[in-house]
Amino acid sequence: MSEQIQVGFVNEDVLYEHCYTIVLEAYGNLSDYIVEESNTSPESKELYIHLERLHDKWKYGHSLRTGMPIQRL
Repeated sequence: MSEQIQVGFVNEDVLYEHCYTIVLEAYGNLSDYIVEESNTSPESKELYIHLERLHDKWKYGHSLRTGMPIQRL
C-alpha cells in the first residue's frame, strides 16, 4: 500500500479513509515483530521501512505522498 501511494497508483485519501485504523492498529500490534525482522537482513529492513513510513505519517495526520495534512472524509 505504501509503495502504491508513493508512486501515485492509488488514491491516498480513499485508502486513508478506509484503512487508517487498520494500518495504525496492525503496526501497533506487530511493532516488536517488525523491529526484530527488520534487523535480520537489509531486504527485510527495506520491506518494513515502507510500513513504518506509512504508519508514522498517518499517525500524525499527514499524507505519505505529499507530507501535507490529510483528513478523514
